[in-house]
Formats: sequence, structure tokens, C-alpha cells
Amino acid sequence: MRPLFQELPFNRAGSVNVYKEELPAFIVPWHYHPEIEIMYIMEGTGTRFVGDHVEPYEEGDLCIIGPNLPHEWRNDDAFFQKGSNLKASCFCVFFQQEIFGHTMLDMPEMENIRHLLLRSERGIKFSGTSRERIAKLVKEYVFEKGAGRIAKLITLLEAMATSEEFELLASVGYCNNTIDSGDSGRFEAIYGYIMKNFSRPIRLEEVSSVAGLTPNAFCRYFRERTKKHLYNT
Repeated sequence: MRPLFQELPFNRAGSVNVYKEELPAFIVPWHYHPEIEIMYIMEGTGTRFVGDHVEPYEEGDLCIIGPNLPHEWRNDDAFFQKGSNLKASCFCVFFQQEIFGHTMLDMPEMENIRHLLLRSERGIKFSGTSRERIAKLVKEYVFEKGAGRIAKLITLLEAMATSEEFELLASVGYCNNTIDSGDSGRFEAIYGYIMKNFSRPIRLEEVSSVAGLTPNAFCRYFRERTKKHLYNT
């Protein structure tokens, strides 16, 4: 399943867009866009896919996703059941790196943010007290107007850039396009199969066959690509 290009419905009168979304479940599929995205989960649980990184997420999850990096937050199957009272909600901030221009990013005072934006090309997850501080800034952002939005964005990015409680998500190989096209197609086939059969237990033999690998080889492959175990065996 190749990621879909998503053209975001921006208010073209502004350089930074922020909104709160409340749904029974998130419906945006595996996708990418040129805008940098800050995603803060208010409610809901599920699985987060960022490049070749896969792991569960829960309320409070907070990430920054760099430009054109495929991603998806998919809610647990219970959110899609008829009659479910569960709810998924999030705050999102979108902007393009170009709003700063080369001159501004080259300023010594912007060094931390410049490095953050480079790291965001792999996706970054925040944790601990840093996440709490950054989440507070995200929630406050929706009230900013005019030039205050740009000032608040710089404050938000500086808080991310100086945090020591973070994890890079997608692998270096994925983001540097050093993985050959055959391997990329294999991972996309695995991803597509998992998402198509998300609502039921998937046997190791099934997904191994999709990948064209033996069960043992598949487990090694998946662990090397995602740094996670799809199966405990």
C-alpha cells in the first residue's frame, strides 16, 4: 500500500494552520504531505506508523513529522465497531519550513530549531516532562492570532529542540532512500496486509508469505526495519 499524497485544506491567509479534530475514529489513511506536522493525541489509542517505524500509541502521544514522511495514526479496532462510544481527538499544527526562509534559519539563534527540523525528517516522539511542557504549548497555540502565531511556533519548536526526552522514529535508511525499491515494495506489501487484516489475529505464516520470507527471516527483517517485534516468538 503506497502512501497517499494529501493536500491539506489550509487557510491560505495564514502561514501556520492549527486545528482540533474530534471523531469516532481517525480516518486519514497512510499518507504524506510537504508540510511539517505536530500531532498531539488528546483521546484515543491505536497504532502509529511513521516511515518504517510501528508502535502502539495512547492518549498524550506527541510527535513532530517532517515533510513528505509517510505516517498514520490508526485507532484500535474497537473504535470502528458499530455502537462504539469511543472517541479520537487531537490537536494538529501544520507549517512549511519555507516560512522561515534560509536567512532566518541561518541565524545563530535558530541553530537548535534548524537541527530539530533536520531530525524531524525521521519523525520524533517526545516523552516525560518535556512532552507535558510541549503539549501545553500546543493547546495554547489555537488562541494565537497574527504575528503571535509565528512567535508561538518558534517557542514551541525551541521547546522541542532543547528536549532530551525524545526518540527518532523512522530508520536512517528509510529517510535517506538507501533501501532499494524492491525492499521498499516489500515493506509496503507487509503494511498493506497488516492494515487490511487489522481486525483479526494474523498468523506469522501468512504475513511471512506476503513478504516472500520464511517466518524466521520475516521476524529478523521486521525487527531490523522497525526496531519492534510484530510477534513475541
